[in-house]
Amino acid sequence: MTPPSTSVSSHIAHVQAYLQVLRAERQRPAAQRAEIPLDYFLGEDRPEAFRELVAFRLRGCPTLLVGLFQFRRQPSVRQAHARRSLVNYLNQPPKELGINSAARPEHLLEVRLPEPGEPIPEFLRRDRRGERGHAIFVDVNSIQLAFDFRLDNPSESLPGAGRSAVSEAHVFRTVEGHLLLGRSQGLHTKLHRDGEFIALAEARQIGPGGERFLPNLAIRRSFLALDAQVPLGVPVAEWLRGNLALLPEAARPEHVLVPTALSRAA
Repeated sequence: MTPPSTSVSSHIAHVQAYLQVLRAERQRPAAQRAEIPLDYFLGEDRPEAFRELVAFRLRGCPTLLVGLFQFRRQPSVRQAHARRSLVNYLNQPPKELGINSAARPEHLLEVRLPEPGEPIPEFLRRDRRGERGHAIFVDVNSIQLAFDFRLDNPSESLPGAGRSAVSEAHVFRTVEGHLLLGRSQGLHTKLHRDGEFIALAEARQIGPGGERFLPNLAIRRSFLALDAQVPLGVPVAEWLRGNLALLPEAARPEHVLVPTALSRAA
């Protein structure tokens, strides 16, 4: 495949560096994990809201995009930048945030993107200094998957609130042929009312060359073609080889986050 342009490669490099840090921290006991520094993902920071780095794939776009989404700050005794989970945010976009919010339809998200070729760290510093770039509007219905740059879910919720089942090991096959493994409540359980996005934690991608580490993902239901729950106590590799539709050899080899030549080094 054609390598990404310089305008995009700096974004990919930031994602790859983040995944390396995340992989290392996930291997440590939870009590010993270091938080991802705020300056790695935080943009404009105001008392009522803040902008935070989110990576996302759009339908018809050949690579991952990285931009600043605006979140309303939630009350919290533990976190300075508490907010709703990304899945909840995408299922119920915040119409009241951003410019032209009164006239903007709810399905349009205001996103700030870096300039072509601008490194992500400089993009974040510029936004924190108040040097605003041009806003674009993204149709949430075109987002296939997304993830944020935090070590853990930054939202605070009441015990049991909005939960109808315990997450279990699931394998998904996307409409593009990727095999994704992780903990989820699956396609059959609809949280957040009739939300179009579901969460996949402890995510991995399975392919002909083995497994790839992934961050926790928010995935659009229509991007997932198959959902299979892995029986408790059954080795995943053994179970996959007993399912014709989920054979690793038949999975798409390109990285689900960065479907370009650079992904092979991820």
